[in-house]
Amino acid sequence: MTYDEALDYIHGLSRFGSKLGLGRLQVFLARLGHPERHMKYVHVAGTNGKGSTTAMVASMLQAAGFKTGMYISPHLTTFNERIAVNGELVPDQRVAELVAKLAPVAEAMAAEAAAAGLVGTAGLGGDGTLAEHATEFEFITAMAFEYFRQEGVDVVALEVGMGGRFDATNIIAPQDCLAAVIPTIGWDHMERLGGTLEKIAFEKAGIIKPGRPVITGTRPAGALAVIEAVARQNGAPLWTVAEESEQAEWLDEAARSRVDEALAQTSIGGAPITGRTFGAVAEAGSGAGDEARGAGGRYGTADTGTIRWRPNGPLTADGQVFDLAMPDGTMYRDLRTRLLGRHQLDNAACAVGAIHALRGSGRAIGEEAIRTGLARATWEGRFEIMARRPWIVVDGAHNPEGAAVLRRTFETLFPGRQPVMVMGILGDKAVGPVVDTIAPMAREIVATSPNYQGRALPAEALAVELRSRGTPTSVAPSIAAAVDEGLRRLRGPDDVLLVTGSLYLVGDVRPMVLKHLAAAQPVMF
Repeated sequence: MTYDEALDYIHGLSRFGSKLGLGRLQVFLARLGHPERHMKYVHVAGTNGKGSTTAMVASMLQAAGFKTGMYISPHLTTFNERIAVNGELVPDQRVAELVAKLAPVAEAMAAEAAAAGLVGTAGLGGDGTLAEHATEFEFITAMAFEYFRQEGVDVVALEVGMGGRFDATNIIAPQDCLAAVIPTIGWDHMERLGGTLEKIAFEKAGIIKPGRPVITGTRPAGALAVIEAVARQNGAPLWTVAEESEQAEWLDEAARSRVDEALAQTSIGGAPITGRTFGAVAEAGSGAGDEARGAGGRYGTADTGTIRWRPNGPLTADGQVFDLAMPDGTMYRDLRTRLLGRHQLDNAACAVGAIHALRGSGRAIGEEAIRTGLARATWEGRFEIMARRPWIVVDGAHNPEGAAVLRRTFETLFPGRQPVMVMGILGDKAVGPVVDTIAPMAREIVATSPNYQGRALPAEALAVELRSRGTPTSVAPSIAAAVDEGLRRLRGPDDVLLVTGSLYLVGDVRPMVLKHLAAAQPVMF
């Protein structure tokens, strides 16, 4: 099997759709000899920031001397980005070998399921040995586990695909999870995860394991209420993250009791939740959040506390410096990260918190490894400055929260400037709120359409949205034409071309920009 044939097979699995649930993967991994049981994990879920946090965790683990795996999704440019060991992407040949090994197992499993009449069921047969075909994401997840086993990986920085509770990555055993990290809760995938932040938080809190530390940068009080309640149900120590001047939100006793009553009827481990109970969780979460806001106090035990961060200097195009105060009194001063935006200090605090918490598992990681790993960490496509004078910035802001942090970061780094934008958005995203936030920043926008058939919003439809808000907008026939047009519209060396709206768009644009830079093509003004 060649690399291209392997990718064709993987992407062909999209015909099975996207199905939340662990039954199929349980059977698949059992037939592979449970490769997922050969390593430990730092598990990362959330709406925005989970990729950046995963990259920082992996970098610090590697700096500490662990053979470190990293699993992410989606990729930006090449499939191989999804699976890495010590920063090296899985080679093409290994992708082909892994698919050649796993595909016959998946096909045999599907054939047996069809013969038994199980196709279209939740996943498991009556004897626990038969299941439907693995979905595309389940197959890739199994590939990653098998590759990590073959490479003798010690610890994996494991990013959730969607949600958490029923995501394929949550197949890992509780005893193998060293820490759970939930950087943010926001509005995304509502059709699958629920229509309130509390419901979304409940799904993402499903990665919390009994007795294992939890670190979260979640701000909405109702969502934090749910995370705190699930952590307590699991006896899991919980650390929140806050800026030094920010009031940390904690539940008072009355608020905690309301959430407890709602969650007591649920099964954190796997059984589906009834609509009535799900609604009760959401309502209790919202009410508890309201009470937490008014209480002004903090529920505290030896197992709870707040990681405090403060910037130690201005945000620059080269990165930022900050201090961290841990709940146990440890101070980390003058930490550096190349990732841009104050929101990345929240993510960095979550990542350092997870690494610091590993001391409780007997894996003490020293300050030098934390400092070195954090400084080395990179994350492409998230407010990434690809060129200077003129400036070219790419950022995959694809939901309202991401759009808001993009705007804040841009206005901090480029005060008073209006960029030329290239924008493309998926049609199933919250297009209106994203456009409302981003469009006023721009001098003019070139609308295009991401390369994602069936989900991409047509460029003409995006242009209608932009023009309705008074933003000068043109439409490009292709992504390449949009980039060329955006570059042509730059007026001087201080101008900025900002590409945003979808990670899929950014993934296609980055190679174009790199090719442009390698050719040293001048931009004429």
